[in-house]
Amino acid sequence: LVIADGRISAIGKASEVDGGNAATIIDAMGCAVAPGLIDNHVHPVAGDWTPRQNQIGWMDSTVHGGVTTIISAGEVHTPGRPRDLVGLKALAIAAQRTFSNFRPNGMKIL
Repeated sequence: LVIADGRISAIGKASEVDGGNAATIIDAMGCAVAPGLIDNHVHPVAGDWTPRQNQIGWMDSTVHGGVTTIISAGEVHTPGRPRDLVGLKALAIAAQRTFSNFRPNGMKIL
């Protein structure tokens, strides 16, 4: 299995694929390899403003379970979030842009 730029670029026996100047080589003989899982319904929280939520810790734990991408259900939980349409749209845009730059433990948040 050859990974280049974070993506699988080749699969096969070592004699059949070009590992090039690989920085790391892992012998995965006898192991199962699977792509990252996607959780398609989460409610991300903008910040850890309550110990009960522990949002960042939860996301980190999810990565350890094999989930590499989460998809927001569309509601950003934030204290005092706006209720009017313009405010909600502004919050949604801010959340999308924030989460596009924030990758807890490498997880992608859509």
